[in-house]
Amino acid sequence: MNNFWIMLGHAYFSKLKAKSFIITTVLLATGIFIMANIGLIINAFQGEDHTDQVAVIDESGEFFSMLEEELLILNDNIELQLVTDSEEAVEVQVEEGIYDGLLHLSYDAEGLPEAIYKATSLSENATTSSIHVALSHIQSSIAASQLDLSMEQLALLNAPVSFTQEAIVEGARSAEEMNQARGIVYILLFFIYFSVIMYANMIATEVATEKSSRVMEILISSVSPVKQMFAKIIGVGLVGLTQLTILLLVGYLSIMKNQDELVGGFFDVFGFGDLSAPIIMYAIIFFLLGYFLYATLAALLGSLVSRIEDVQQMILPMTFLV
Repeated sequence: MNNFWIMLGHAYFSKLKAKSFIITTVLLATGIFIMANIGLIINAFQGEDHTDQVAVIDESGEFFSMLEEELLILNDNIELQLVTDSEEAVEVQVEEGIYDGLLHLSYDAEGLPEAIYKATSLSENATTSSIHVALSHIQSSIAASQLDLSMEQLALLNAPVSFTQEAIVEGARSAEEMNQARGIVYILLFFIYFSVIMYANMIATEVATEKSSRVMEILISSVSPVKQMFAKIIGVGLVGLTQLTILLLVGYLSIMKNQDELVGGFFDVFGFGDLSAPIIMYAIIFFLLGYFLYATLAALLGSLVSRIEDVQQMILPMTFLV
């Protein structure tokens, strides 16, 4: 049993001290940190008080003030500026970057707002979405006044229908529980796929390398093949778990730092804000079982080849499987 721990420690620490492991871990951790703080990085380059400057040509003479009031509620990062220049002149200013966009407001045939937004890009963003929503509110108000509807009647017209769900089977899961389970499954699938792609080739290569060298003859004479295989699987597997733990810690600390910005988004949709301890424990257990299952398969496939060059081709079926 002492030989098993010696081989396991050698497989673990030799990979842990390798330059490739250190460089890969640093690069991945840096990438996770950048992605988790991408909003802060963008704000650092743009400035905290960055606002989108939108030039407005208002042919109606009424919509500009109404739109300003709506946008103060929806998005205060949009600054409207009423211009009297020709549309062609303002378009040139948009191209030069003086304005982020040009909004042309007018009446349509029904006496309702009609808007044309011009920018250098047609991609949907927060500015266009906010303007669209604000104009929809203005149109509803104008249409209600044309139909002689009171604000109470308009609110009643737009009120959502009362709709509740009740289970007739005891113990049925709620929508929140289903979203939480779905989110856990997605995360487990991602980490198992990520770990297999990164570390299965490492395990198979280690086994094939020892098999193709004369070191195997010495090892077999002192250690049984079963002990050697499991020492290699567990040793390299622990290297992968060490790297994943570092990456998870970096991601967790970055998320906790930006927790206020994440409220109401991904975490609320999948219910990750109130995960219970048993769910986390089962997630870890199932991940470890899946991880070491594929690690064992990789070691098995690596032992079937006689040349290191054939390892990648041999583990290709396992990659398709995962």
